[in-house]
Amino acid sequence: MYKIRYFSATNNSKYYAYSLYEEMKKDIDDISYEFIDINGEEFKDDVLILFFPILFQRLPISLNTFINNSKFENTLIYVYAGSFDKLGIVLNDLKNALKEKDVTLASFKIVKVPNNNIIKLWGKATGEFSASIILDKGRNEVLKDIEKIKNKEKDDVNKIKIKYKKNKYTKISYKKYEEEIAKLGDHFMINSECIRCRTCQMDCVRENIDLIDGIITFKDKCEGCLACINNCPYGAIEYEDITRGRRRYKNPKEINE
Repeated sequence: MYKIRYFSATNNSKYYAYSLYEEMKKDIDDISYEFIDINGEEFKDDVLILFFPILFQRLPISLNTFINNSKFENTLIYVYAGSFDKLGIVLNDLKNALKEKDVTLASFKIVKVPNNNIIKLWGKATGEFSASIILDKGRNEVLKDIEKIKNKEKDDVNKIKIKYKKNKYTKISYKKYEEEIAKLGDHFMINSECIRCRTCQMDCVRENIDLIDGIITFKDKCEGCLACINNCPYGAIEYEDITRGRRRYKNPKEINE
């Protein structure tokens, strides 16, 4: 069975995953498409196609958790990692997560996505027009691989060169990275535009956001996906003073599931 799974904060990876699903289901009945379940899943003799964004040049915590909690048996995996610029050390993280698992990493491809990281000091969200162009190109890149996936062809992932810009997150172990990223939640603030709509709470796959006594509260399990700050319909979430007045990222592509 072909199983497409995705993790997506602002629907970039979801758009690519759904585009592939829509094309493949035209002549393949045995195919599914779902958001990853961090509680894990069983894969036996399956072709698993994973879509996710690279966060801070590392593998998203939700993806690492999903892999750790899943059971694999003779599983072939194709990976599409979304990045605005750098590959980072995410391939190393992925290989470490898959170690001791009964899997074959058949392909690892970087697909460009618009920028939604507005908490960087000089971070700037990609505008909708430019984002649409980037996503169209990325979609075409993904769809080129349909026959390769159907035929279960493999690339030599060991030939991929690791390119990354050293930062405080690339110098540490993955466990330490999880601990450091979790602290991001301490820096989010709610401004007066908040109407307690709970969009941020519903979008947080890590269940890191609560509404307690009418107050939005961030806990200690943040993974820095930035779904909360970008998807808030009222622009009510800030990251310290860095994001004040900054445009939030809005995905221009509709997904009609």
